[in-house]
Amino acid sequence: MGTRKDKKPQSMAPEPAADDVKRKVNGILDEIISAATRGPQLDSFYEQKAADIKALDDKGFAHISRRFLKAAPHEKEVMVHFLRYWTGIEHLQFLQEFIAREAFWPRIGTMILDVFNKCDAMVPAGLASSLLDLDSLCQRLKQHIFNKDALHDTAVERTIDDFIQRTDQEKEGIVIQLIDEAGIEIIPLLLKILAKDTVWSQQAAMFIGSLSTPTALEILKHLYEKTREKDYLKTIKKCIHVLRQKGIEVEDYEPKLTVKAVFKKITLPESRAFISFIDGIGDRIIFMIKPITTYESRVFEIFLSDQQGVKEITSVTVFRKEAEQFIAKITSDEKILFFETVPENACFLVEEAHTINERAGTVVSGSLAQWRNVFAVQLKTQRQPIIYACLDAQKIRSQLSLLQKTDTLLKRIELIVWFIESDEAKEGWNKYKNAKNSPLVLNQHQIEERLNAQHHETAACFFDDQRKALFKRRLEEMAYLYFRQGEEEEARIAFCAALSLAAAELPPANNPFCLRLIKEGFAYFASNTVIRDKKDRLIIDPNDVSLLA
Repeated sequence: MGTRKDKKPQSMAPEPAADDVKRKVNGILDEIISAATRGPQLDSFYEQKAADIKALDDKGFAHISRRFLKAAPHEKEVMVHFLRYWTGIEHLQFLQEFIAREAFWPRIGTMILDVFNKCDAMVPAGLASSLLDLDSLCQRLKQHIFNKDALHDTAVERTIDDFIQRTDQEKEGIVIQLIDEAGIEIIPLLLKILAKDTVWSQQAAMFIGSLSTPTALEILKHLYEKTREKDYLKTIKKCIHVLRQKGIEVEDYEPKLTVKAVFKKITLPESRAFISFIDGIGDRIIFMIKPITTYESRVFEIFLSDQQGVKEITSVTVFRKEAEQFIAKITSDEKILFFETVPENACFLVEEAHTINERAGTVVSGSLAQWRNVFAVQLKTQRQPIIYACLDAQKIRSQLSLLQKTDTLLKRIELIVWFIESDEAKEGWNKYKNAKNSPLVLNQHQIEERLNAQHHETAACFFDDQRKALFKRRLEEMAYLYFRQGEEEEARIAFCAALSLAAAELPPANNPFCLRLIKEGFAYFASNTVIRDKKDRLIIDPNDVSLLA
């Protein structure tokens, strides 16, 4: 027999250049996910990142698609949003295939539909309605969970039946999203579902165990307590064992003979809320933290504008220890002052801002509905700004002498910036300079009269009805800030200034607070370096604070 000469095996390893491109593309994706986690980003940010990837490799989407399939749901949300800015059709084909093959959050499905709509993509008949129906079913289940509806209720039974009719892939996506949003609260409803859908129950235990979170462990322990079917018990025990190997602490979960109830009341800490003060352009940030299990908390970051409404709501589930570390971080932040308030007040501020969105017809992106579900109890308890519960408005309204002390309010540079950024302020300043440098021969008294007249004129022009209402709310919030800091005299002065702006008998041209603000603003125009040094530090950048970044 002759000898056979084997061919030299070809290397299957990617070329070094390809490895480098892959590493760089993943680096850009890491930057996108990190930035989006910190807060909302401009369209230009995502457009530039898409251009950066295409500059590295015309076929860069192959790297994106592989990363997408491996990503956790929250990362998938960021990447779907990023794909709104990707050009071509390859991403549209990929997303259609993803929907057909993979289990996904219904919330992600609606985001993918938004990508299709933005690109005017042709999609299979019925796909859009299917995605919307899936999200609607998920929302119905979530509403039953947060409302704690009776499991024997007809509406709950109907929703469960609709759920059971879905494909295994769709059911998995719904349950994983609800576990993320509702945490341990899902357990009663999930047990009811699995009791009716016994064929799917073992598969459900396996993907719940794959989540590798304390919430998943709690769900599996309750499933273990409820079932008596041997194969199902073996599956659950195997999943719990895997969680233990992954580092999750597992206590004895075998049912005790003396157990009298399946569910025990868990006493969780109270919700907490932290708010920043309004910045130089009317923006502020609110963090609300809701313990949802003995191990986890839900953290909401809400970006508000008192002129544009709710800009963004994002949320994340974290371990309770991480939530405590985050509270320590934001309350010690030197650039942005955060102070604690009651959750009811934070809810009032968010809903107040949302009325601006409703009037303007703008849609709030993010987790508004989820936020409302989590804080449903606190939503309707506060009817007016909280300062009215702290100080006696009727009494302070009559103490007009407090308006003579408003110089102390102007130590907060935000107040000056609110004025000097306006066209009326700049126009008034130009007239003021012209009056001061008039070629006419005038004595000092006549010059002072002309300058004072310009103060009055600018106050009347600047403080129209809309501005009076805007400054009234800002001053009410300033009064509350002072009150929370223990500076009650300053709180009373700020509250009096706020109330004076609603007094018909005291027009802005004669209001001591308004005139003092105009004078101080003109002084700032005269010292432009002071404006440049201080103004930029008074604009809140959401990237300066983040959800446990």
